[in-house]
Amino acid sequence: MAVFVPFATAATLLSWYSVASISPRALWGWVQAAGQRAMEQLHEQLQAVAQGQMPTEEPLATELGAAPLLLGADGVMVPFRPEGGQPRGKIRWREIKVGVLARLGQHRTRTGKVVARLHQRRLVAVLGDIEALKPRLWLEAVRQGIRTAPQVVWLSDGARGLWRLYDERLAAYATGASWTFTTPCSTSGRGRQPGWMGAPPRRAGGLAGHGTACGMASRTGSWQTWSRPWI
Repeated sequence: MAVFVPFATAATLLSWYSVASISPRALWGWVQAAGQRAMEQLHEQLQAVAQGQMPTEEPLATELGAAPLLLGADGVMVPFRPEGGQPRGKIRWREIKVGVLARLGQHRTRTGKVVARLHQRRLVAVLGDIEALKPRLWLEAVRQGIRTAPQVVWLSDGARGLWRLYDERLAAYATGASWTFTTPCSTSGRGRQPGWMGAPPRRAGGLAGHGTACGMASRTGSWQTWSRPWI
């Protein structure tokens, strides 16, 4: 509960269901202790993977066995309090590196329409740089079956650090699978507009030796070919 609401609010709500009063400071201490235990467990798991001891894959529903595994990563700015557990002081903005994983399945609605739906969604986040994210994302990717998935799809904005992550951790398992990334595209006479870029399976010689088709914002209806603009 303390993850989603302020400690004071969480303490009040928990006090309603407890025979004793719970202070925000005590709740903050409990969260710190639980977080420390989780960090120690994660550190042990990361050390094991670094030594070649892969974790057990998470159980997957039979109908999702053939579903593509989607992976993506990005950085987001998050507000932090300058003093732990206290709301005083000016907010400090720091970047969190985030990785997301999910299986892309299908769902049939009541009207019989088949729509895409994400299953077994998992999140990896770290207060640090791309180097801190790499082993954490790889650990969860192994748990989610990247070594056995029939298709692996990598989604990112094309930043150099994210391509480096792909090269060092994911490329060997995405061979023969699809990969794509999103990026701003330039529309003639209209400046830069949101768009997307896609490419077929990665090739051994680099990030696809041919140009890529860049789909512009739907309102422009135009297309343009780019030749490896991310290098």
